[in-house]
Amino acid sequence: MKKKLNMKRINTIIALIISIFGCNVVVIPYFLKGYTLNLSMEVTVGSIIMYWESGMKYNGKPISNLRKELLYGGISQNVIQINYREYSEGYARQPFYQDLKYDLSKSKTIAFQDIIIEIDTADQQKITFKIIREPEHLADKEKPISLLRKLGVIVDEYNCVVKEISKNSFAANSELKVGDKILRINGEKVYCDFNSNFDINDKIANLEGNEIFFLVSRNGNERDITIKR
Repeated sequence: MKKKLNMKRINTIIALIISIFGCNVVVIPYFLKGYTLNLSMEVTVGSIIMYWESGMKYNGKPISNLRKELLYGGISQNVIQINYREYSEGYARQPFYQDLKYDLSKSKTIAFQDIIIEIDTADQQKITFKIIREPEHLADKEKPISLLRKLGVIVDEYNCVVKEISKNSFAANSELKVGDKILRINGEKVYCDFNSNFDINDKIANLEGNEIFFLVSRNGNERDITIKR
């Protein structure tokens, strides 16, 4: 019943926008993945392990969303606590919270819904983990980061650091190097952390033109780099 009511609210919002701005508006569904599969990560207690979000966008801007998060809640006698929460910003819905407990002495692989996470180490300060299976309904959703990959750049989305530059790519013909931290793209600041909406993905997805301008930090110094495509 709740799902039907939520969809009704979304449809009402869409109908209102169209009635105000006409039929040329662009309202499309969107998906965000706040995680990277098979990448060893570390977060502190109270921080987000992963999040995923879906909703509707009007002319590129979210007008409704449902965000789900897994956070690290600490450990006691080999039992770790994972806090699950979901909430929305675009329409009225009560937030939902659930505390999950896993005994690492029995298994270092934890499962929640269709998600599987391998735990490496965990203590009262931090947890090191690797996400090996994502929510099934998002598995076939292409991330905007794929357009960044077309430049030949693979970025750690949690700290904006270049992890890999593909051979014979646009980026390989530029001065960009592995280890560079991306600060700005075409003059606009980008963010990569667990609490952002991964602006770097949206910026890359919406870029046009044959030249893309990066401001990066390398060894404490800022550099301007242009990638031509």
